[in-house]
Amino acid sequence: MAVLAGDALLALAFEHMTFVSSGLVAPERMIRAVIELAKAIGTKGLVAGQVVDDILDVTESTEELGKTAGKDVMARKLTYPRLIGLERSREVAEKLSREAAE
Repeated sequence: MAVLAGDALLALAFEHMTFVSSGLVAPERMIRAVIELAKAIGTKGLVAGQVVDDILDVTESTEELGKTAGKDVMARKLTYPRLIGLERSREVAEKLSREAAE
């Protein structure tokens, strides 16, 4: 249910942008804004952040994170570090960060 709620909220962001801005913003500008939002929630934004958040869960302390460290490991979540290892996860995160900056 939580995943579906997240999906609904992402879709709602697009709906809200277009509804609220309808008639107030030029269509070309709206398209650019929607593209930027899509990028932010896609592989180079939200997903890249998750790759980082997974790494931090196994490399940082509870105090540094501001939440319980190691929760993903304890919950046996299928995270990037668990799936492809810590070093490869760092490589993926760095690559996605470079691409996002470009």
